[in-house]
Amino acid sequence: MALSSNQKIALGFGVFLVLALSIVALVGWKMYLGSQSQQPPVDAPQTEASEPPAQPVMDWKEVKNESLVLNPGSTMVALAVIKGLPSPRIEINAKSPVSVALIPEIYRETVLQNPAYASTLSIYYCYESRLLHTTLSCTVDSSSGAYYLWVKDERTMGSQVTGGILGGLGFKGPAEQELVRNDLALRYSVYMCVENCR
Repeated sequence: MALSSNQKIALGFGVFLVLALSIVALVGWKMYLGSQSQQPPVDAPQTEASEPPAQPVMDWKEVKNESLVLNPGSTMVALAVIKGLPSPRIEINAKSPVSVALIPEIYRETVLQNPAYASTLSIYYCYESRLLHTTLSCTVDSSSGAYYLWVKDERTMGSQVTGGILGGLGFKGPAEQELVRNDLALRYSVYMCVENCR
């Protein structure tokens, strides 16, 4: 069937229109791709490298010191380990020999009121005897209660009698003092953070 002239014109115009739209679409797509390739890349956010935090410095730090005077054969106790806290290091300096130990808090009154009975009990931890200078450094379990430092002067009552005789004779100098007075210096230190603490 032959096409009329009008139909041929319409068909040619349709083909032309389709080709024109295809070319426009192709050119637009190429232009879009070209614009995307020309855009500078988006840099990833830069984060400055931070310095790692300084590590804590641990060392022994003095937390308490006290001075005591013991008579020949006398005994004293002083709070040394608080419940739930680490055991301290105790520096002991005495003029005359002493014995030292740590005792549980529940035996404090027993040791003071009935030392003969207390000596039969297994309650003396970190025991050291007849010393002048030492550092008592041992660990006890303080989770269930505190501990006391027990100190006993190792001189006999004869020293006190001799000192009293010398004093009665008018000797009030160093010799008489040495026989009667036992000066005791205690320094407590705890291992703890001393620098860069958090």
